[in-house]
Amino acid sequence: MSATPCTACRREVPAGAQFCPSCGVRAAEMATDTPAKPAWYFSRTALIISALLFFPLWAALVIANPRQSKGSKVAAAIIGGAATVLIIYAVGGAPLVATVAGPASMDFGHDYVEVKDNVTIADRVTSFSPGEQLAWVANLRGAAGTRQLSLALSRVTPSGGEEVIERQPFQLASPEFSVVFGKFAVRVAPGRYKLRVFAFDRILAEGTFEVQQSPRASTSGQAGPITPSAWAPLGEWSGSGPKQTELFEVPTSQWRVSWRARGDGLIQIYVYNQTGELVGVAANHQGDGEDVSYVNSSGVHYLVVNAALTSWKVTAEVASR
Repeated sequence: MSATPCTACRREVPAGAQFCPSCGVRAAEMATDTPAKPAWYFSRTALIISALLFFPLWAALVIANPRQSKGSKVAAAIIGGAATVLIIYAVGGAPLVATVAGPASMDFGHDYVEVKDNVTIADRVTSFSPGEQLAWVANLRGAAGTRQLSLALSRVTPSGGEEVIERQPFQLASPEFSVVFGKFAVRVAPGRYKLRVFAFDRILAEGTFEVQQSPRASTSGQAGPITPSAWAPLGEWSGSGPKQTELFEVPTSQWRVSWRARGDGLIQIYVYNQTGELVGVAANHQGDGEDVSYVNSSGVHYLVVNAALTSWKVTAEVASR
């Protein structure tokens, strides 16, 4: 006897078989040419409910259903895969997505610019000289999921291994943030380095930069930090909470903002021109610290200090030769 098609799934059934090897329909039912009733979980009602409650389950049922066409199964696989990725983003955030898809990339430069909810590097470079300011921005693959992050700086050895130089905590203002950024002065020996952002011991983002032996010539068309004989104050402010300064005029195209913070809280310093346009971010720091940020913009400006749980002092200065 030759193989006969199953009346339920239309696939071939070997001669003498008691059941269809594909869908399990009994041979007696096939003999009467009576289609077998599909399992309850393949019914239209079950498919509708699964699609409403959990889309990946719907996709799995469509793929497993022997009565569905090949085209329907391919479409269900694509839609189910997309739904699974969205669920991972929504529920697990950046830590879970990083585990599945790998860490996000990190951009480097000398400064970053924050416009509304978007933070970008002003001039992307990956090579720095000792003493230069290094700014970094990481667009995570979803929300951070926690306020408590950590930064790790490692030196790449000639053999390709890594030597951890420093690891320190980094706190976000909200666990819903998906963009992490900061800056620091380069104080390491020439070589190749990796900077990583961690959460729950998972790498959320990473990037590689180099430190050169000699000062790098500027290729951006902008002057680097000047070396004056003295700095004249344009204004000085202090406090322990948020503050917007008064307007002050900068007579030259390059000046600096120096700051000092004491406490466990966060300090952020934004530089605006007279029209309210964001010129740059002078500080984004958690905990005790102090630093200097250079600004290339003349005219009338003001500062906005966003601080909590910390006492701070900020000074705007212009070069006085």
